[in-house]
Amino acid sequence: MKNSFTKLLGVLAFAGSALVSQAVPFANGSFISMSSDNSTWTGGGGTSVADYTQITSFGAIKVDARGGSFTSVASGTAVTMGTPLVFANPFANNPLWSVGGFTFNLTSFNAPVRNTGGALQTLVLSGSGLVAGNGFEGVGDWTWSGDAQGSSTFTFSSSTVIRAPDGGLTIAFLGAAMIALAGLRRKFVS
Repeated sequence: MKNSFTKLLGVLAFAGSALVSQAVPFANGSFISMSSDNSTWTGGGGTSVADYTQITSFGAIKVDARGGSFTSVASGTAVTMGTPLVFANPFANNPLWSVGGFTFNLTSFNAPVRNTGGALQTLVLSGSGLVAGNGFEGVGDWTWSGDAQGSSTFTFSSSTVIRAPDGGLTIAFLGAAMIALAGLRRKFVS
């Protein structure tokens, strides 16, 4: 029994190290911003920002700014969006965006925020998800804001900000759990 428990601990340690070493966390302060360049996004499922239930097209999108681990993506690079983005099922067309070897898969989606008073109408979408690519992996928060002036002029901007890495806290907890298992083993084997 002692030998079996030692082998189990070895397998758990190897599996834990393999999971940890698969990707590098993004650098602190990593972000990527994108926008339309005088192009049109279109909403669907309604006739105005007040009742849109989806974004059917984001138009031509390019990278505006980037920092941290995204610096390998040049400003002006074209971005591919997963469309349509249906608010009731926003995960259907993941990845939400991809550019320069990076992808963003939406995992949570907040209720749309609409401002329909006045000449300038706005729609704000946001959520969180997994960002991966070029050896990096992390969790990011995504925000998209679209403006509509009249019925044909729509512009937007979007940004994804990577949450700060945990600084090794996950590894510390894994190590503490393994030490606790070793202690339990000694208690029950003796």
